[in-house]
Amino acid sequence: ILLRDALAYSVNTVAARLAIDIGPENIVETAYRMGFSSNFMAVPSIALGTQEVSLLELTAGYAPFANGGQGVIANVITRITTTDGEVLYEAVPSGPGQVLSLEHVGMMNDMLRTGVEAGTGRGAQLGNWPMAGKTGTSQRNRDALFVGYTASWVGGVWLGNDDDTPTRVYGSQIPAQIWRNFMTKAHEGLAVAN
Repeated sequence: ILLRDALAYSVNTVAARLAIDIGPENIVETAYRMGFSSNFMAVPSIALGTQEVSLLELTAGYAPFANGGQGVIANVITRITTTDGEVLYEAVPSGPGQVLSLEHVGMMNDMLRTGVEAGTGRGAQLGNWPMAGKTGTSQRNRDALFVGYTASWVGGVWLGNDDDTPTRVYGSQIPAQIWRNFMTKAHEGLAVAN
């Protein structure tokens, strides 16, 4: 099976085998280079999403695929003002710089585009907007998510229970639909871009 197809259809055995072949420590190093700050253990199951990260951190990790390889550090709060409009705090866009080569960005875009054109992320398609993304569902359906991007926006949707109990939701279902609905509105008036 091609890696592109394995990613598109969430064939996790391929991801696990790849992690063993390239070494989990290389996966951790790449994650840190791309701006992740979570404490990762270099174990083969890391390729299956077995280590927790916040949705904000995960979504920011997809930004380099959308912007030509530039890492970003996302902010939850971008600005704080007084009731009179005085700016008390404003986040400064930042990031680790170029974290991926254009060649690697192109490869990832190709693979992640396949995931929404033919794979588990089909429910997130945005009409004529070129986009890419990945679904995710944890063991026992405790977490369901979709992270996707266009040339203009990167976004992530997570659904689950705060008490870590199972749901009946898969990332390919409601999270992909929520992402599509939100991004449809976010892209209104924007020129379609590759």
